[in-house]
Amino acid sequence: MDYKYSCVVDADNLYKTFVLVYLEPGEGGEIRETISGYELAEGEHLLEVSPPSNLVKPRWDGEAWEEAATAEEIEAWKQENPTEEMGSPSPSPLEALQAENNLLRAQITAASSRQDFLEDCIAEMAVQVYNA
Repeated sequence: MDYKYSCVVDADNLYKTFVLVYLEPGEGGEIRETISGYELAEGEHLLEVSPPSNLVKPRWDGEAWEEAATAEEIEAWKQENPTEEMGSPSPSPLEALQAENNLLRAQITAASSRQDFLEDCIAEMAVQVYNA
């Protein structure tokens, strides 16, 4: 099963959360998207563009992310998160590769577990069929 990650934005295009979306073939050959663990509220929709981490209140303007927080909201955020730096430097190439490697290892482990489960199901069904 294929999947993708998407951002949920509200009716005002303010970022709400990040979700996993499963892509499944429909009856007519179209791709059906199923959001894992989240139900879109009225006015919310999905974007395939991740917001930058240096915005307090990201808003999608149709072409790019912009800051929607007021100066007071930004200052309050800084007070609540004193160790976080706005606009912190992006990770080094080595850190990015290590993070990607960890993600890929987790995906391989999940796929292997899923494969083992399916093999067990098939074996159990075969026993039921041959014993009938």
